[in-house]
Amino acid sequence: MHNRNPVNPPYSQLQIVRAEQRLGLSRKAASTTADRADLPINMQRRHLYRNAAYPDGVLGESTRNIIDLDESKFKIEDQNHKFGKVMREKRCDATGKYVHGSQGVDLLMAISGDERVGQAFSFHRCYTEGNTDLWRFYNFINDLCNWLAVHRTGRQFLFTMDNLNLHRHPIVQNLIHASGHRIVFRAPYWSCDGAIEYVFNTIQTMLQMDPEGVDEVHGLVNKINSIIGDMTSFKPYFIHVLFPDN
Repeated sequence: MHNRNPVNPPYSQLQIVRAEQRLGLSRKAASTTADRADLPINMQRRHLYRNAAYPDGVLGESTRNIIDLDESKFKIEDQNHKFGKVMREKRCDATGKYVHGSQGVDLLMAISGDERVGQAFSFHRCYTEGNTDLWRFYNFINDLCNWLAVHRTGRQFLFTMDNLNLHRHPIVQNLIHASGHRIVFRAPYWSCDGAIEYVFNTIQTMLQMDPEGVDEVHGLVNKINSIIGDMTSFKPYFIHVLFPDN
């Protein structure tokens, strides 16, 4: 994007930006697609995850000793009810209540099939500002390990999570190992192997089905906490992704 006439100088940066805006161009991060899941190296990693023992996979591990964790983003617009039964002159949704791109809630959550009578195993934190960075994730793991030291004293768990860079950061891995636990990473692009992903889907569905709705972010946090508190068992999610029923 410059003037080809050698007599004239190239366009200024400001002129280039204006031209890009008129063309509708914007800077975006490069994305990858799910077809990479079928690359031989990722197929091999998934095979190891399923069919090899620690440290390469989860073979032979009891579901009671697995902790699956991840983070997810929920927004107020997730409760936008576009359909419903209502009088002809009324609307199904509240005008102005749900704004696209509105503030949301970052949910970091860990679950396990290790359950006690009337008490499902989960540990989570909700954040209403910023995104999940290394510092936030490190503090979440530190809080989780401290919680385990009190509520599951003397137990060793196997953490499973995806291959996000901050998950694999050395200070995170060192913290988990120093706390007496272990880690196995799922194969890239195979999120269907994570029980936590289906829990997030359940939370999303429950938010969309809620008849009351919310119009501010703290109300959304309360709704998420309430939904998680009402979940009585996470073992079925692990069985769904082919972990043993033990």
